[in-house]
Amino acid sequence: MNHATLQQLSPQPGENILEIGFGGGYLLRQLLQSHPHSLVSGLDVSADMVELASKRLRPYLINGSLHLKQGCIEQLPYRNANFDKICTVNTLYFWSDPAKALAECHRTLRKNGILVLCFNDKTELAKWPGHRFGFQLYDKVEIGLLLEKHGFKTIKIESFHDPKQGKFHCLSARREKVFN
Repeated sequence: MNHATLQQLSPQPGENILEIGFGGGYLLRQLLQSHPHSLVSGLDVSADMVELASKRLRPYLINGSLHLKQGCIEQLPYRNANFDKICTVNTLYFWSDPAKALAECHRTLRKNGILVLCFNDKTELAKWPGHRFGFQLYDKVEIGLLLEKHGFKTIKIESFHDPKQGKFHCLSARREKVFN
């Protein structure tokens, strides 16, 4: 899923990129190693994950190419039009208010900025007993409509099947209007 997200992001030199819900920092590391001239930020709701990623990615924090914060997607601690690209993998299920989360992503993206959401299909997660513990399940059509409703355009959907991860989707969407 991280690889598919990285492909959808298609990072370019000098871009300011945010990953929301970075966990152990695998995708952050991939972004930093493959695009050393980009500024990468990470936001995670878990203080433990911020601490873990800070240890794993310490050289990038020291050289200033990485910034990590604890926080939630419904209240992004960043200024308007701050990022060229935002991505999140497997966090959608936990958002307490998807409308507010997408509004915050829209607010913090620059004009023509890209949001990439990667998540398991609801049919896959419904097979897993853990989904009953606070997961909201979605399919690609629901998320596409939600993105449109909250001001995103040029929505592209790619679906994948991985033997370990099952069926998952990566949706990319563009912020075309300037924040008001």
